[in-house]
Amino acid sequence: MKYETLIWSGCSHSFGSGIMDEDFNSFINEYGSLENAPVKFCHPKCYDDFPNVVTVADAKEAIKQRAYPHQIGKKLGFKNTYNLSVQGAGIETQLRNVSSFIIENEDKIDFSKSVFCYQLPAFNRVEIVLNNEDASFNADGWGWSTFNFRGLEDNSEWGMDFFLRHFDFDYYTAKFLMYLYEYKGFLESKGILFLPFEHFPENIINNINKLYPYQRNEEIIQNKMNNRTSWTHHKQIFPDRKTLLKKIDMWDTNFQKPILPKTLRDVGYCNDNHFSPEGHDAVAHNLSIQLKEKLSI
Repeated sequence: MKYETLIWSGCSHSFGSGIMDEDFNSFINEYGSLENAPVKFCHPKCYDDFPNVVTVADAKEAIKQRAYPHQIGKKLGFKNTYNLSVQGAGIETQLRNVSSFIIENEDKIDFSKSVFCYQLPAFNRVEIVLNNEDASFNADGWGWSTFNFRGLEDNSEWGMDFFLRHFDFDYYTAKFLMYLYEYKGFLESKGILFLPFEHFPENIINNINKLYPYQRNEEIIQNKMNNRTSWTHHKQIFPDRKTLLKKIDMWDTNFQKPILPKTLRDVGYCNDNHFSPEGHDAVAHNLSIQLKEKLSI
């Protein structure tokens, strides 16, 4: 096969979140290690979904293998599959993780035989750093505040202040679309095929205003992004969304067909909209067919 390595990234839906209790720090504090900690699944039926899984460490590996990226890698015969998804995070965090992986493996992996499938997260997920003014962090590090505009339930003053004073939907939509095109160039310089996609069963170009909406008129964004003042040696207009999306060359997928994936809520495991184990099976089946066609393998 032309391709040997499948790299995948995305948010919690690609990671495989929700199936078990992921409070790892508490497990380590109580049991000393994840190898000693008994797994706590979200529902008793999960023990049937993951037979012979006893510890949290066992469950971590089993869920990684059951999550749809690894299943796709096996179905299509990739020699190696790496699921680099970061749950709860956005584009900045996830692609930095992938870049770190590429740098670490430049002399180990033939990236000219690699495919990177990227399930795009919500564009309102941004990084907010808590520096050492927050007493809960020591002088050697920093912490992270809320990533998601819709997730301020932790009442983080830092996060609230950022979103109220510094966040703008249009700015981050434009910024991240440009970032995706720039990142495609970085990947192509390594020989990696880039296939970014959305978890929406719709043609992306025809649904720009639904998937990547601007609150303002698009011409305002195009004029504002690059031109801070009226005095400039060259007035450079920012690209429109359709142009950027065509250059990014988004992979139009339909993860809902032919088998409709069920969430943990759908199957009655818990009140969680992440994929159930059988939901991951369905997504793996659906996207394997589409990826096989896309790669002509």
